[in-house]
Amino acid sequence: AVLERVATEEARHFHFYRSAFTEILKRDADHALDAIRHVVAGFEMPGAAMPGFKEMTDVIRRAGLYGPRDFLRIVEEQIEHWDIAAMTGLSEKGREAQATVLSFPERFRKICDRMDARATERTFSFDVVYGREFSIE
Repeated sequence: AVLERVATEEARHFHFYRSAFTEILKRDADHALDAIRHVVAGFEMPGAAMPGFKEMTDVIRRAGLYGPRDFLRIVEEQIEHWDIAAMTGLSEKGREAQATVLSFPERFRKICDRMDARATERTFSFDVVYGREFSIE
């Protein structure tokens, strides 16, 4: 029940922000595209500074729950939803931001491919599971 509630709230947040940004794009596409460029390029998952976060996200990625390819899919879906490739009437700054945003999927795909190519079996240990060690590919 708790996870269902969290998922419902996350879906509601997603819908709100996507709808709000749709309206921002209609009103000021140049600045909106520049904002996308900065936000996506510098995106970091909440909690990234927490001890053990990198290792836990590695486990989550290896388990197929969520990882860079999911982020890639989300970015691709938003680019398509907002039809960023078809936007016209942009300033030079807007066109530059548009080109950068449209380049993200290929850049992220290359990062995902490199991560997959370098992945080897690894042992993890977390205090939350009483320091028990386990391996995952």
